[in-house]
Amino acid sequence: CKNDTTVNVRYSKYFVEMIRRGGQYAYLHLFPSGGHSAWDAGANTTFTSPLGTQITLSASKYEAFLFVNRFN
Repeated sequence: CKNDTTVNVRYSKYFVEMIRRGGQYAYLHLFPSGGHSAWDAGANTTFTSPLGTQITLSASKYEAFLFVNRFN
């Protein structure tokens, strides 16, 4: 999150840049607030699982889920 006082955002940007320079895919989505607890940032998102159950996650967890799923 942009207001993270534990780890400055510039280090996250640097980390992503180094991954890209190594030829790998990296993506950084900065949330405007939430401090160091990015997993809990953003509004909740509800979606239907492949089994038909409703799952509710914070927006950042859902985004991480979509990112990992693209390699499936």
